[in-house]
Amino acid sequence: MTEQWIQIIALIGTNIAFTLTLWLWNRSESRSDIRTMLSLIMTIKDEMKQFHGTLERQDAEYKSHLKYANHGKKEGEK
Repeated sequence: MTEQWIQIIALIGTNIAFTLTLWLWNRSESRSDIRTMLSLIMTIKDEMKQFHGTLERQDAEYKSHLKYANHGKKEGEK
């Protein structure tokens, strides 16, 4: 009878240890995924900022070009 209880306790202990190991591994993988996603989000944010800065610069250059091109013309001319 004692031998059966030792086997049951060993089985339960093994299952608890295995479950705890899987839970800790899953948690560390989850944190790794979060760090990867945050890095990706920051990269996208930086690229968007650079893209919009380029658009603003091109818009300013285009407006200054139009202003310069229309500067010498009279009103009513296109």
